[in-house]
Amino acid sequence: MEFSGPIAELFPSFNSISEIRVSESNNNAEYSGVADITTTSRAGANSYHGGIFENLENTDLTAGNPFTGKPKIIMNNFGGFAGSAVRIPRLYNGHDRTFFFGSYEGLRLPHETPLLESFPSADMRNGNLWSYLNGQGAQAGLSGPLPIANYDGTPIPCTGPTNCSVPVSPVAANAMKYLMPVPNTGSADSYQNNYATNFPAPI
Repeated sequence: MEFSGPIAELFPSFNSISEIRVSESNNNAEYSGVADITTTSRAGANSYHGGIFENLENTDLTAGNPFTGKPKIIMNNFGGFAGSAVRIPRLYNGHDRTFFFGSYEGLRLPHETPLLESFPSADMRNGNLWSYLNGQGAQAGLSGPLPIANYDGTPIPCTGPTNCSVPVSPVAANAMKYLMPVPNTGSADSYQNNYATNFPAPI
């Protein structure tokens, strides 16, 4: 198998590799590039030989994430290999002539990915925009350069953290209730990186 071959991503199981040769310069014309990685698979022998293996990694053996806790992971990398001379009783003996070798490797990896996302804060869900407007440079409650108004142009009364509210429409309230998770980290007025979770990743 060659790296620049028609199936570039194909790579044999570790136990089926006999040799890996790396050519970095002055390659012969048979290679399609300046650098080349050639992998040679193992062959059978006169005697039976083989083996099995299992590599395990799980949640108990890994470190946790300081922001989202310890994500779940259960990795099983397993397989086996075998080879010998081809023998058919009373018909054919392949000693020193015909051989076989085969290998199998499987990977099972259910795991979670730590996520840190941003969703409307508890204050924003209740219509309190004080922290959000100040964070966007609107200078709520002050005589800043950006006017603070509703979509229809009516001013939003913003004189303090407890007096900077707008009506929340039923549609927006239902959208936040059913489509957006409730923040689980940070203060009530935090609207950035306020939701941490371990998301199940594809196997």
